[in-house]
Amino acid sequence: MKPKFLILLAALLLSGCGPTKDEIYAQASEHFVKREYAKALPLYEELLVRDANNPNVYPKLAISYGMTGDFAKCAQYGEESLQKKQDLFEVYNATGLCYEKLEKLDQALPIYQEGMKKYPEHSELANRAAMIYFKQKQFKKAGDIFKDLAEAQPKDIDLNYNAAVSFEKTNQLDQAELYYRRVLEINPKHANASFGLGSVFENKSQSEIAQGFYEKALKYNPQHLSALLNLARLQEKQTPKLALKTWEKYLALAKETKQPESFIKKAEGRIQSLKGRG
Repeated sequence: MKPKFLILLAALLLSGCGPTKDEIYAQASEHFVKREYAKALPLYEELLVRDANNPNVYPKLAISYGMTGDFAKCAQYGEESLQKKQDLFEVYNATGLCYEKLEKLDQALPIYQEGMKKYPEHSELANRAAMIYFKQKQFKKAGDIFKDLAEAQPKDIDLNYNAAVSFEKTNQLDQAELYYRRVLEINPKHANASFGLGSVFENKSQSEIAQGFYEKALKYNPQHLSALLNLARLQEKQTPKLALKTWEKYLALAKETKQPESFIKKAEGRIQSLKGRG
């Protein structure tokens, strides 16, 4: 036989001994199911070379890269998966999260929006979209989504609380009060919800009610710096001696938690002023 023919024959025999595409896919899927993503990845990548038209590989690559921390490749394969109509919920979720990890919120948001339309039963996508709106200070859009989610899951503390904060940010104080109170119905010891109600009533110029909620927040979280600050300001008008004690607590906590120097200077100034009255 001629040498070239022998080399070709050997290559054909060797290729015939290797696993088929179906066998590779089965092995990769076995690792995937066991959450052995690092082992699954090279097999899926090999499949992509051998069978680039197999659309089932792209979702698995997106999810596997996301789970192993390669967020850029996760987003890349997630986008390709969606383009190939492999628009599973898991793909929307993984791709959006990977864009978030890459701090590309403007690219994560449309992924979540598209996924919300296709999978309205999966509240995770809506929740992630609302969180992005909130980070981008689009509080009206965030509040509308959190409200819908909270109405669908009325016992979920986080959804009710996020709705309340979003409504407070847009000065929809009655709505904010409603959802803060819902949080307290579920967990009466929720210090941040009590603080939120204090802020709402202070903005409604109902200082006595606001003061009561700030005190309640401090009852369950004595180190609530914002509650101490707001309570001290309100007390100055009616009970300056109590205000002095509250400012001193605030100052000690501000120093302990290494707050900005401006916070500390402000507290020291108020303390000096109140002592001067005495």
